[in-house]
This record gives sequence, C-alpha cells and structure tokens, in this order.
Amino acid sequence: MKCSRGHELHLTHLPCARKHRCTVCHEVIPRSARRFMCRRCSYDVCFDCGMHDNCLIDRSKDSQKTLRSVFKEYAIGHHRSVAISTSYDIISPSDGHMRRHQHKRGLGVGEDCRYAVFSDATMNVDTYHLPTPSERPDKRDVQPSSDPTIALAQAVVKRCMQLIDVVAAEVAAGFDCLDHEWVPKRPLSATQPSKSGFLTRQPRHGMILSPAQRRFFVLSQGLLQWQKDDSKGSEVLGALRIGSTSSISLEEDLRIQTCDSQLILTSPEGGSLREWAEALRKEAERPPAEEQVFAIHPCLSRFKDLNSSTCLDSEPSLLAWLLEGDDAPRGYTAATIASYANKIDHLIKAATELQKSQPIVSEVTAPVKVFGDIHGQLRDLLLLFHFYGRPDDDEDEDGDDEPMSYVFNGDWVDRGRHQLEVMLLILSLKIMHPKHVWLNRGNHEDRQQNLRTTKIGSLGFDRACTDALGAEEGRRIFESFQSFFEWLPLAARIEQKVLVLHGGLGPGDWSLEDLLQVERPLVSKELHYTLEGVVYNILWSDPLMHRPENRRDPLKSFGVHDSPRDKHWQVMKNFGRDVTQRFCKTQGLELIIRSHQFTNTCKGYELMHDGYLLRVFSARNYMGTVPNDGGMLLIGYGEDSRGVVSLVVRPRSVERLTGVNRGRQNAELPGSILSYEPYCPRKHLMQLIKPEQVRCFGWTHRDSDDFRSCSECGQDDIQVECFFACRGCGDYDICIDCAGRLSRGLQALPAFSPPSRLGDSQAGFSDSESGESRESHEVKRVSFDSSESMGQPAEV
Repeated sequence: MKCSRGHELHLTHLPCARKHRCTVCHEVIPRSARRFMCRRCSYDVCFDCGMHDNCLIDRSKDSQKTLRSVFKEYAIGHHRSVAISTSYDIISPSDGHMRRHQHKRGLGVGEDCRYAVFSDATMNVDTYHLPTPSERPDKRDVQPSSDPTIALAQAVVKRCMQLIDVVAAEVAAGFDCLDHEWVPKRPLSATQPSKSGFLTRQPRHGMILSPAQRRFFVLSQGLLQWQKDDSKGSEVLGALRIGSTSSISLEEDLRIQTCDSQLILTSPEGGSLREWAEALRKEAERPPAEEQVFAIHPCLSRFKDLNSSTCLDSEPSLLAWLLEGDDAPRGYTAATIASYANKIDHLIKAATELQKSQPIVSEVTAPVKVFGDIHGQLRDLLLLFHFYGRPDDDEDEDGDDEPMSYVFNGDWVDRGRHQLEVMLLILSLKIMHPKHVWLNRGNHEDRQQNLRTTKIGSLGFDRACTDALGAEEGRRIFESFQSFFEWLPLAARIEQKVLVLHGGLGPGDWSLEDLLQVERPLVSKELHYTLEGVVYNILWSDPLMHRPENRRDPLKSFGVHDSPRDKHWQVMKNFGRDVTQRFCKTQGLELIIRSHQFTNTCKGYELMHDGYLLRVFSARNYMGTVPNDGGMLLIGYGEDSRGVVSLVVRPRSVERLTGVNRGRQNAELPGSILSYEPYCPRKHLMQLIKPEQVRCFGWTHRDSDDFRSCSECGQDDIQVECFFACRGCGDYDICIDCAGRLSRGLQALPAFSPPSRLGDSQAGFSDSESGESRESHEVKRVSFDSSESMGQPAEV
C-alpha cells in the first residue's frame, strides 16, 4: 500500500501523539492500536481497511492512486454476484403472521460488516418445491415405487406432511410449545370428503364485505373448508366447524349458523342446495371424532424383558406411527421392535448407497433452501416447512419453474427428543429426491461426539437409539447410522458461488480441489489428521468475532488462532475476516454459509466477515433454555430496482417461544435510536455513531475532520448528537431525521439554506416547507445507552 504521494505504508503499533483518523473510513484509530502509516506524511490507515485492501483489491495496475480513490472505484465497479436481501422474514407461531423487517446490526448483522452489499431484489420462488412422482417426468428424480424401500420412504414423508397439518392446526389455535414438551395429536386417517363442489359465498346482511365469490367447498369429518379452486393443494381461505350446536336452514339460500359466525351459500349454477343441506345435517348429528395423542414410548433399554406388561400395554409412539402408520400395533414386543429396526436399517442402507455415488462436495442449483442445526427438534423443522413451504406443495400451473433444492447442513442428532424421527424424515427425503436433497456432515454426526454427549449427562444419539429400540436393536441401528455418517459429504457448492459447510475454514490454506481428493469413509478416529486437519476444521472451526474493544488490538479479529474448543489434538483453529476473504477470492466464491453456533439474541442467522460469511441455525429455543430464533436461508435469482440480476440470499426465521423470563424479540431494545439501521445509496448497512469528545487539559478539543454534515439535508454539526455513517462509502453521513425517513421509504428532508442577512433565524428550510411540515419530519429520539448487551456465540 502507498500513500497519496507514493510512499510505502508500514505496519506499526507505536503510540501516536495526537488523535489520528483512518484515511479510508474516517474512524478514530486508538492511540496504541496497530495501523498502517506513512513515515513521511500524515497518512494513516486502520488495520481493518489495510487488511481489506490486501485481501480483495488488486493494486498492481493502479499502484500510484491513493488508497481512498482505489476503495471508491472498487465499491462502484465491483458488483458481487451474490447479495443479501435488505430484509428478512420472521413469523411468530403464536399468531401465524409473517412480518418483514430490515436487518439490525448486532442482532443479524455483525459489527465487522463494513463493505457488505445488500440487495432489494425480489424472488418469486415461494411456490417452488420438490417434484412430485406424477409430474415433470423429464426432471423428476424419484425412483420407481415398486422398490419396498422407496415405498417406505414415501410413506414416511407423507406421514410427516400430516404432522405439518397438525402443527398448522396448533398455530391456528394460537398454541405454541417447546419441542421437548410437544405431545402431538395423532392425525386422523384419510377419508373421502362427505361432499365437495363449487358454491357462492354471500356477504352477511348489514355489513360491507367483498362481493360474492365462487369458491370450492369441501365437507369432511365435521369441517367445512372453502378454497380458491379445486386444484390439489389450493389455498384454504376459511373453515367452519359443524357440530351439534350448528343451525342449518334452507330457503332461497343455504344458511349455516354457529355460536359465533354465519355463512350464507348459494349455488353458482342454479342447482339444488338440498344435497348440501342433508350432508351438513348428517355431519352435525355425527358425534365428534376422539382426538388421540401419541404416547411417549417407555425407555426400552431399562427393560430386560420386552414382553413385560408395561411394554405390552403401551400406546404406539410417534416413531412407530411414522414407520407403520395407523396399522402400528399396541405395545412393544421383541418381534415388533425388530420389525421397526429392520425398516430403519433398510432406509439407512439405501441412503448410504446414494451417498457413495455422489462426490464429497455436492453441486447444487438454485433455488435452494439451506437449513442449519436441528438437533432432534422435529417441531421446529415442521414449523419451518409449514410457514416457508413444505416439500409436497403443488407447482405452478405453467410448470416452467425449476424445482426447489434442499441442503441440510449437519447436526441433526444429539440433545433433542425426536432424533430418530428427524433422521427418518431426512433419510426419506434423500431417498425420494437424491438430486434435489443434499446432506452435509456436521460435528455431531460422529461416534465419539455422540458418546461424549451422553457422558456429560445430555441425550446423546446412542442413548436415543437404545431408549427407543432397546439395548440390542438400538446398538445395531446406532452402528448402522455411523456407517452412514462416514459417507456423508463435507460441503455443498451452490451455483459455483456459495459454499455451504458445517463448521468453518480453519487456517484456510486449502482448496476445493484438495477436498475433492479426500477418500471416504471418514472414520471418527481419523478426522483430526485427514488432509492435515482440514476435515476436522471443516466440522469444528469457528470464525473470530469482531468486538469494539478489538480496535485497540485488531489482531484478535484477524488471522488464525487456536480454538478454545480444542482440548486434545491442537488442530482446531479459529479464523479471522482476512482468512474468509482470501479464501473466497482464491476459490472464486462470493459467500460462505455455516452453522455450528448460535447466539442468545440471534434471529436464526448472522452475517459476518464483511458479508462473506453467513451463519444459520434452525433449532429455536436450543435445548429448551436458550432464547434464540430458528432460521433457514432461501437462495434464488432475483432482479433489483436497477435491473441487475444476482443470486439473492433471504433469511427467514421462526420466532422463539417467549414467556415470563423471555423478552419478546420485536420489542425495542433499550437505548436504540431506530428499530433498524438505514441503507446508503450503494446498499451498505450504515453504522450508528455516538458523539465523542477528546478532553485535554480540561478543555474539549476537536479536529477539523470531526465536523460532519448530513449528506441529504445539509445539516451541519450532526456529530454533536448521534448520526449514521456509511463505513463502506466513507463520505456519506446522515442525521437521525433523514435516517428515519429513509428507513420508512420516504424522501429525505430538503436541503438547508443559510440564514438570511436580515436576521431571519427561521429561514432554515426552503419556502416550500412550513414550520408544521418540519415538525412532521421529526423522528422521535431516544437516549442511547452504550451498555446495550449483545449475544455472544455459544458452543454447539
């Protein structure tokens, strides 16, 4: 690097006599912090900007230009082909309403995201899904159902989709609970509807409603539902429960009166409504079906004799119902448990053969959904399917869209209550769609980690198998799962631009070509020295977090450090932002997606390392004690307002369960100026800057560079109070008033004009703006509390 006069910059940590500011980002450099300086000129660059220049910008052609001009040209000319959406989706299971929020620094965006570029592109991929066996014969990858293993996988997926309907009914009733407290109701057996057909729903008298519309009505098991049309999977617009208290009358129209609602129906084609009235009366007279819940299976590993009375009198568990359906026998015998274990073993062997035929780095096409750690929390996975698209949703009528791919990024077992049920669903999806469902190995897909989890007192995968299937069959299935884990891929590459792996990069001195040369199976005891520890770091390593106090010692946020997780082999490393950026540049990547960690205040995702690293975690309320959200990532091509097409990543979250001791995450944080930060014109997420003063000998000293003016309205001295600055652009600052209006999509305040020489002190705005309009532009200010706490990543 060179200064504006062509002098070489040198790395130093010598203390400076006066306050220095970075020439690039204009931030104050701590007195004793490492920085790049020119020994001849007053030219200083902070360590962060210097490392960004060394990792990403090639200055061989423009070595004579100043670093500031090079950064500006790079920001304007370099358009990343992968961008993060400017907003994220979040749904609360208690009310089922989806809200869209902008990112907030410290909750979903890390403090080190200085030059990260966001995009306002939209994606129309909400209806994409895995192809069904009866459609798209040219693109589907489902095997013929004559194979009993394929038929079993299809049956397991179908029953899991019925569980999603159970979860949907719980959401409609406003019920929410933790996964380990969940006792799901047993889905009713599928029956033919009593009556179905098109009717016209009329508005109620005396109320202003939308005009009458033709809808498709279905009457089944005492529930009358109306949909948009008669296509499979059509959107359900409403439902009405028919019971003994319902009143049904037929005159010119059909009227259905319940205790709290009324429905008026007519036939759109002039047909008779008598058949509908008779069917409704029969449903009203029929006794309601008894709702049954799945029994919690006994801990079979504690019974020496499975033919004891306690085992024989047990109701079928959720695992038994997934394998056998409504034909699951009552009780547990040695023959029944052996039958369950054999079916699970068939699914494991079929999935293992598929993994043997696929490379260790999977190639995935967009659109794709990426899921993080699940840890046996089945209900959280079903909630994500319910809110953001289930695998069996119908396709669009045109049929031109590509099917959705799914990436499950490891850590499906250990600690959760429904570990075997989660594995059955993932195995079945992989068997049904081997070219659209991709699995990555996590650090918990490992024998030693499973045994260690049980040893420390939690529910390890080995104990989960023996508790559900008994000591003998449980150990056999556990060993079968270990052989499957040894053949799992280690990474997935999406559209050649996004790399998905479970842990991290470690030292980062490896390439994807090196990883493709690794031979499988990867046994647990060989992970730490395979490829000189690279495989072990892919499963275990963590990124270095940027904290404000690290500006005094920036080496804590850069480079390669020993991991505090490593207790035996000394091969596990933590990697800094420079390692991530350098790896992406050498491998032609734009983004690294990982899981493996969560934060107490996380939204299910977190953007780090200047937008080159994104973390996703899908298990909400982890272990029932951590107040974190569960998230997933939707990745697809989109076009922004400027017409630029790029690969867009949109985070989507399910809100954590709140309670007496858990604060609601959407509440305003104490001391926040705005609920979220604005974006600059170049789509950088701006940073809130607090006023600072440098006191020397009892008086306040300020440099000339300290005085800031708003780039939108021209207001001077905005540094006296809090303001927003773009650290990516370096010369774009806005006041709080303009930030509030830009965040709401409004225009900024008009430019200030200087006061008139006649002494009119009220001439601050242009003539078109009155005093009342000025008051309307004001944004409510809240005092900033510098003691606001941020969640720190925890080990998983």
